[in-house]
Amino acid sequence: MLTEHTIREMPPGPKIKTAWDKAVTGFGIRVYPTGRKSFVLRRKGEDGKVSMKTLGESPALSLKDARELAARLVAGMDTVTPADKPATVADAAERFIGPFMDSRIRIGRNTERTRRDYGYQLRGYILPAIGHKPIASVTRADIERMVEPMPGPTRNRVLALASRLMNLAERWELRPQSSNPCKGVERAVERARERVLSDSELRAIADGLAAREGRNMAAVAAIWVAAYSGLRISEVLAMRWEDMDGDSGAVTLPETKTGARVHHLADAALAVISRLPRLANNPHVFASRNGAAIGYRFTRKVFMEICDGAGVADCRLHDLRRSIVTRAAAAGMTALQLRDTWGWSSMAMPARYVRLGDELSRSNRREAGDRIAAIMGS
Repeated sequence: MLTEHTIREMPPGPKIKTAWDKAVTGFGIRVYPTGRKSFVLRRKGEDGKVSMKTLGESPALSLKDARELAARLVAGMDTVTPADKPATVADAAERFIGPFMDSRIRIGRNTERTRRDYGYQLRGYILPAIGHKPIASVTRADIERMVEPMPGPTRNRVLALASRLMNLAERWELRPQSSNPCKGVERAVERARERVLSDSELRAIADGLAAREGRNMAAVAAIWVAAYSGLRISEVLAMRWEDMDGDSGAVTLPETKTGARVHHLADAALAVISRLPRLANNPHVFASRNGAAIGYRFTRKVFMEICDGAGVADCRLHDLRRSIVTRAAAAGMTALQLRDTWGWSSMAMPARYVRLGDELSRSNRREAGDRIAAIMGS
């Protein structure tokens, strides 16, 4: 039987999920990919057709009241039907994250990872602020209030998603044409992060990783592999045993920002992976104790604690990728080689790494000259 606790703990997924009550036949709760939860009643009419009636949203409508309403409807005591309501932002979000993304994924235009990212932004920022509003009545002022407290990068990404949702609402004839309320809302200025870890910082992090292996083996191993390979941490955490080729040292990455690709791992990364236990019926290379793949948040937490203990300030997981790619550029790899090795869809990012690599190369040359000068007494 449904309880308030089970409803509260039901997580959203990529598809609509329904849990049925045992007390009232046909009564249940639907959980949508955006996190919205609605009480429903499934009934069969005299013509034999099955219909689904929405009773209200949780938690605005309590389980007790929803169950009593369902019981009255089943008994024929309540014949009131809600009038058609205008589509809300939440309704448009359901259509976007569900059928629209289904078709995009089917034709290869998006991935499940993209759907998850959109769902996170919708649940975390857009729906709490304007999800209840009829989408046709959302104004620029509503959008500005929504993004005002957000830091720059988050503001820009949420604005981009909200703008796309509003454009689709126009296409679906839920809003007047050319009425996107996100137009004219200022984007924040983003400064590209160019943090490259020094040799001493990398050694300090390595010491911290070695000391932490006994406590968080899978997370530490994932960080080692990210440092040795230059792969995005999401690509590392998604690795499966079936995608590993032990003979060639290659791993197939089925879902990346640029589609599926093959990456050849360094011997040091392969050595780390070889020490991991391969759990029965578990496909994940970096697995948690319960058998699931370890998550980004936990891995990031472990990494930040290691950096704090090592005295390495202002360090992020992605800085490991930037550090190895910059060193590859300093060693002479071209922007085209960088793009093909580490997976970018354009030359913009590889070109930035070539510039960073040139700066690192000049710095190394100066340091080498200074060391020789010191030795020779100049």
